[in-house]
Amino acid sequence: MVVAVGDTNAVLGVDLAAVKAGWIFAHVESGLRSFDRYMPEEINRVVADHIANILFAPSIQAVLNLLYEGVEPRGIWLTRNTVVDAVKMVMPRVEKERR
Repeated sequence: MVVAVGDTNAVLGVDLAAVKAGWIFAHVESGLRSFDRYMPEEINRVVADHIANILFAPSIQAVLNLLYEGVEPRGIWLTRNTVVDAVKMVMPRVEKERR
């Protein structure tokens, strides 16, 4: 399994390579949309989501975006925002070091 986060060109390359190799591809931050097709990242997001086997969506709106686009529901997982989770995880250490 290959897991990629975000909407960079690296994610686009990784997802294409994974799918062509026959590996399962999981995309973290699936379903996020700017609805601006002139943004390179928007194309990367849409392509990654449409070829991913497993989609980790950070919000209900992201899930709805995926469903509206016809993504298979059984591959979508509502995970919430992983950045917020990471910040919550390190904040006790930051607060401790501040003292």
